[in-house]
Amino acid sequence: MKKLSKIRLALAAGVALLLMHSTLMAQSMWLEMPGKNSFALEMSQAQFGGINAYGFNRNAWVFTPSLRMELLEGQFIKFELPIAYGSMNYASPADPFDYSETALGNPYIGFEIRPKNSGFSFDLGARIPIAKDDKDFALSSGEHVALDRFWIFLPDLTLIDGLMNYKIQTKEGIILRFRFGPELAINSAGGGKTETELFLRYGAMLGYQNSTISILAGPSGTYFATAEDCDFSECLLEQFDVAFTLSVKRVRPGIHFKLPIDEEFAAKSVIGAHLAFALAE
Repeated sequence: MKKLSKIRLALAAGVALLLMHSTLMAQSMWLEMPGKNSFALEMSQAQFGGINAYGFNRNAWVFTPSLRMELLEGQFIKFELPIAYGSMNYASPADPFDYSETALGNPYIGFEIRPKNSGFSFDLGARIPIAKDDKDFALSSGEHVALDRFWIFLPDLTLIDGLMNYKIQTKEGIILRFRFGPELAINSAGGGKTETELFLRYGAMLGYQNSTISILAGPSGTYFATAEDCDFSECLLEQFDVAFTLSVKRVRPGIHFKLPIDEEFAAKSVIGAHLAFALAE
């Protein structure tokens, strides 16, 4: 049994999903939220490599609006709502087929603490399971875009995470970012029986940043710590991220690229754009 199949079975036992295969702390690691109160939107599309062997052309998108607001100095509340869109068409003159679907993923609410004069920040949050299994095509499309975090689109799955982030920047503009922390998944889809799984998440990005531009690249991944039927490499889902962001006054537009390190992902890559801007304080 392949890696993604093992992890999906452990996560979503009793959840019927259309998993067609041969994924934030709320925000992505590269996303810089300007100002004390900020809004951001990420748009990402999976690249499947054109028409598949059966003649179908598939599109998968994820749109992720997020909001960060300051409660007290150095303390923030954060919201995120992932939205998945999927479409599939078959361009046959005799029997054409065209289908599309949109679904909400599991929203995130969390708290961020940024100690003064420190490169550290800490996040604690949870995802509320509102995803509906009657939208399985859209949800599976969202999984392909989310890559190593596909479970944010699984129904009946509550996620609780705590992450430590660290950022250091030299006078020359060289920047390093690190992230590490656990994520607890509570599956309530097993006919009254609750199952709990543990993930360990990590990320590291190296790049250059000044007052105008930011260029970051590095790996990120999730280790399925409680899996019993796979070895270390089989339980580790990884991707390589690249992001370019401009800084224009109180606005941060940019583009990003995700390359799956694991061959079992159906998507060959993920490309997208992001935009963050400061709200009135």
